[in-house]
Amino acid sequence: MHKYLVLVEECFRRYPKQIVLYLGEEPCRLQRGISDDAFTYRYELFDIRDFDGEQLLASDHLTDNVAAILTRFGQEPQVLRRILAKLAAAPPEQREEALSELALLAGLRRMREELAWEVEHMPIEADIMENQILGPILRRKMEEGVAQGIEKGIEKGIEKGIEKGQRSMLLQLVQSRFGEVSPSLMARLQSLSSAELTLACERILDAKSISDLFSR
Repeated sequence: MHKYLVLVEECFRRYPKQIVLYLGEEPCRLQRGISDDAFTYRYELFDIRDFDGEQLLASDHLTDNVAAILTRFGQEPQVLRRILAKLAAAPPEQREEALSELALLAGLRRMREELAWEVEHMPIEADIMENQILGPILRRKMEEGVAQGIEKGIEKGIEKGIEKGQRSMLLQLVQSRFGEVSPSLMARLQSLSSAELTLACERILDAKSISDLFSR
């Protein structure tokens, strides 16, 4: 910055007013200049979290709206939704660029996962999968969802298979001990829940009658 200051003075014979805007996540610890016995150089320093986020959200410029995510209340879910609502109402050519900017700034606040979730659940007409930042996040979320769905399907299939085996074994044992099974008893056996089926299988060896299988 000091080099820039000197170059401007050489070109225009006056010093520019220099301002540093801090965007970091950690508390700002920057100094407001450099000073020693022979030299003093200072500039104005602002932390964007001290800015009024409401004013940025109220602006007619998408760039201001997007910057609101960096303010002190930018991590509140409703703020992110309000920014996305502004983007959704903007012309497509402006929306795509602003969404990429929002994704970059969300990274500074470690909010890309939250942003990807909000975008996925909002009616924003944009090819999000082509976005270099949000696309990979959404694809990973979709892959994880598919994997979880397959895992749950396998688990459910295994449970159904075990239940079917238990029901078949119970029917065979009932027929072996008590003879032919009536249609009404068959219907009752088929309606047993998984827990009731397990209990009936445990009771079958000691049961004196079919009713003992279903007693409480």
